[in-house]
Amino acid sequence: MNKSLNPSSIRSKKEITNALLKLMQDHSYSEISVKQIVLDTPLERKTFYNNFSSKDDVLDAIISNAIHEYVVALTSAPDGPLSVIFEFCDKNRELL
Repeated sequence: MNKSLNPSSIRSKKEITNALLKLMQDHSYSEISVKQIVLDTPLERKTFYNNFSSKDDVLDAIISNAIHEYVVALTSAPDGPLSVIFEFCDKNRELL
């Protein structure tokens, strides 16, 4: 994944990751192609490849982001880990 902090790149990555998550609600991961992901966004195929190398790269970015948010929440949780676990699972219900 391209680690660019450019606002346009961040927006594109968000659109791509959201499109993959949406497609995964109706299709198995193995059935989804990069073409389908791109068609679910207003972006061009080259924008996909400017930000990700494959659909696996997109899924890796989604999971990495979720894990990062989880770790940050755990390290700053005043109520202990149990509330963080339930909150994380509720927030990421579709991904899980």
